[in-house]
Amino acid sequence: SYVNDKGQEEFKSVKSRAVSRYYNISNSILYQSSINNVNKIFCWYNPFSSELERPCLEFGICNKDFFDDFAGFVLAKVPVTHITKDIKGFEGSVGTKVILIDSERTILACLDESKVLSKLEMKDGDAEKIMSEIKTLRRGYGRAVMLGQDSFISYSPVEGQNWCIGAILPFSTFRAKLDALQNTAILLGLTILIAGFALSMYLSADITQPIMELLKTTSAVATGDFSRRVKIKTQNEIGELAKAFNQMTENLQKTTTSMVNLNREIIERQKAESVQASLNAKLEKSIKNLKIVNRELADFAHVAAHDLKAPLRAIGSLAGILLSDYSAKLDKQGKYYLETLAKRTERMSELIRGILTYSELGQEVEISPVNTNEIIRETILNMDIPENIEILIESDFPTVMCGRTHMQQVFGHLLDNAVKYMDKPKGIIRLKCEEEGDYWVLSISDNGCGIEEKYFDRIFKIFQTLVRRDEEESTGIGLSVVKRIVEKYSGKIWVESQPDVGSTFYFTLRKEKMEVNNEKLQTNLVS
Repeated sequence: SYVNDKGQEEFKSVKSRAVSRYYNISNSILYQSSINNVNKIFCWYNPFSSELERPCLEFGICNKDFFDDFAGFVLAKVPVTHITKDIKGFEGSVGTKVILIDSERTILACLDESKVLSKLEMKDGDAEKIMSEIKTLRRGYGRAVMLGQDSFISYSPVEGQNWCIGAILPFSTFRAKLDALQNTAILLGLTILIAGFALSMYLSADITQPIMELLKTTSAVATGDFSRRVKIKTQNEIGELAKAFNQMTENLQKTTTSMVNLNREIIERQKAESVQASLNAKLEKSIKNLKIVNRELADFAHVAAHDLKAPLRAIGSLAGILLSDYSAKLDKQGKYYLETLAKRTERMSELIRGILTYSELGQEVEISPVNTNEIIRETILNMDIPENIEILIESDFPTVMCGRTHMQQVFGHLLDNAVKYMDKPKGIIRLKCEEEGDYWVLSISDNGCGIEEKYFDRIFKIFQTLVRRDEEESTGIGLSVVKRIVEKYSGKIWVESQPDVGSTFYFTLRKEKMEVNNEKLQTNLVS
């Protein structure tokens, strides 16, 4: 079915036939998750669908055009029985059983329909390890008694979902196959393909089309999908930028794969070690390797940022030249496209600077006594405060052991957000500090537009913003930087807010000297 921006179905086809019974799904978890994360497929298990009259898997994807305007939401439902039919093709004469289970070991699909929605029980052998790895959605294998017999099971998570594909083989058959085929592994897989249709608008201009492709690919890479590449064949500055961007993502993909393999090697070594002294020695060696990887990643980020900034400046300059020299020949829409291009180029530059700032937080810094009263005064003096906004410091602030630059970043981002999102004619920003046990509790409150409770966790994630980027230029990195700095010094940060009333951001700092565990920070950075 096709759903509009109000959550109302406008077209629906059930079993290849159009139907006219439409529903409003605006309050569904699937719809809310999709509109907050566009161009990404979401899925959940529905125990019973009134339209299909059986359990099903529901898939949804929201699409927005080049200008971030809502284009449409597509909803698809696949009966669990269809998945069961697909599973049948994987079961051979050797007694192999293929199942689809969730992290709690609930069977979602298998050929024996009587076992669907029951829990896969297992005991003896590697049962405890297998259940732990399935619960945490990790790939693995092992031997245990399940489905009434001594069996060997291999399992792998379905990417992006809370499920695992499991292949169960009688252990006697597995052992016989293992002896006969020494260097051959039996690979079993199940791919669930859901086809949606894309509603998009093509711009045929020679400049805007390549930039659209570049922006879409950049958004995908920003979410962690380093497999995406820009398909631009031009030989001008945009083509050179595409080549540099593709080289950067290829290097990031290789580095990420290396880090995953390195973490897996560390885990396997930890399990294999039985002597505590030997385990400590190997952990120390692994931490040293992680520090080297972090240092290499930081160097790579600086090089990649330098390579990207030059083409971006070229694009911005080209847009400015076109606006200046050919303004009389462009219509209103053409000027708008060029202005949008210039803004997007500036946003990309800010994003690169923000990513560098975020990556540098993992580096060691000089810890010294920092007077937060001075930091606050310096921050306010360096800001451009509108005349309608008053900043009140309602208490004295402490001297803490930390990096001075880190405290400047924390207060700078929080005060900048309070000023930027002030929507009242008379704005008031209050700074306050209180004691609570072994911690200082610092707060910055305002009477601005406020935040809905459902977005409290989202705002601290990197690249996340609550307003359209065309309405307010923002990289979505500021609060994630603040959160990482506070947690670096064993503190925590949270927000209390009401829409149209205002917001208060709280964060804590320890009273005594804070000793940052650099080894732990380096490990967490790679993870």
